[in-house]
Amino acid sequence: ALGDLYTATHEYTRALASYDRAHQIAPTNAIVVANAANAAIEARQFPVAGQWLALATGAMADEPHVLVEKERYLFHIGKYEEAAVAGERALEKLPKDRNASVYLAYDYYNLGRYDDVLTLADKYDNILPKEPNFPLLEGHVHRQSQLLDEAVDDYTRALERDPKSADSYVNRGYALNDMQNAEQAAQDFQTALQINPNNGTAHLGLAFSDLQLHHGKDALAQTALAEKIMGESGATHLAGATAYRQQRLLAQAEREYVAAIKFAPDDYKLRLALADTQYYERRYTKALATLADALTLDPNDPLIYAQMAHAHAELHHRDETMRYVQLAEKTGGERSAILLDTGDALLTLGDRDGAMARFTRALDAP
Repeated sequence: ALGDLYTATHEYTRALASYDRAHQIAPTNAIVVANAANAAIEARQFPVAGQWLALATGAMADEPHVLVEKERYLFHIGKYEEAAVAGERALEKLPKDRNASVYLAYDYYNLGRYDDVLTLADKYDNILPKEPNFPLLEGHVHRQSQLLDEAVDDYTRALERDPKSADSYVNRGYALNDMQNAEQAAQDFQTALQINPNNGTAHLGLAFSDLQLHHGKDALAQTALAEKIMGESGATHLAGATAYRQQRLLAQAEREYVAAIKFAPDDYKLRLALADTQYYERRYTKALATLADALTLDPNDPLIYAQMAHAHAELHHRDETMRYVQLAEKTGGERSAILLDTGDALLTLGDRDGAMARFTRALDAP
């Protein structure tokens, strides 16, 4: 009881010392082990939690409260499959347990078992109607599936249950950004930052909202704050690159794209953006080298061929321009975006008739 009291007041060192005394007195008492493991988990001393759970042998290991703490411990060390098994066993004996059900939903989510997340969340929405984590996870699943309206509704339900959840505001903000509703998204990120000023994900989301609103300087300021809190990432460098491009600071944008590619070397779209920046810097040979790298990652994207045609046209390489015009149209078909690109490349080369023919076809193209 003293251990539970110290746990409640967040005095975890004293709590664990009390549980140790209790375990010496009653070494087969499963609740002592379960509560001690809980205190260690709350203190984020996961190896200590593992040591306590190892003391649960025989029938003690099947005690439902021990199973709940085992699930939580396994979740925190990244063993989601084993955590899910423990959680399912715990819920068989404690069907209304909050920790077991919430952690199981997160286990399923981390395992990519999204249908199971939705099924479990739907069930426990009725059993635990005030629990915000279930609609929050439903929002994550729906956003993964690009069901953005549903995701926004889910995050709104989560906020109705917990109005001070910075995570729910942040995630709803990202969904609103995906829907091109940058102004409302920005409001959510700002609210999240009022709740938690050190939320780097909120600063980054606000940067992307600012980019949609063409507030490049504000976006750079928010990106810097996000990077200070979370460290640099591909996302922070992408935000910086986009902000610099909006301000026509192309050399700085190029530097940020190069940094972003280091975090995502297989993302050919980053290389397309880098090549486009180099093109507008009139560094056509450099742009072609970047596009060649992109081509190794996705040889079937007609935009790569179209950009290569552009760059060769600027260098007055007629044969290469025509070659990549043909490849772009072969892989891209009669898409208007491709026809506009290839037509523009031919116009740069001086082939007005070829360009006009493509612009005419683009009028009726999908």
